[in-house]
Amino acid sequence: MAEGGAGASLPTGGLGPFGPSVRPPLQDELAERDQPAVWDELPARRDLETLLSGLPKAQQQAIALIKLEGLSGTEASRRTGVSASALKVQVHRGLKRLAELVRKT
Repeated sequence: MAEGGAGASLPTGGLGPFGPSVRPPLQDELAERDQPAVWDELPARRDLETLLSGLPKAQQQAIALIKLEGLSGTEASRRTGVSASALKVQVHRGLKRLAELVRKT
């Protein structure tokens, strides 16, 4: 058949003759009510940044790399040029200070 003629097939990609087709959710998709809302994550991030801002820069950096980004001590050391053992000390001291700050609030 000629393209665009009466017998031409509809384009693929979920479009029906009247616009986007409505499909039921897949079994492994989360229901909308079960998905975390972005606005719920923002206050937590703001609170964490506020707490971290009360720490010395070295402790902030060590906690961010090792605890938040999940880098190993060796990876964080390569990235910063600070020894892995010094980073561990900074993380320990920073977490101890954060615990004190949280208890005060």
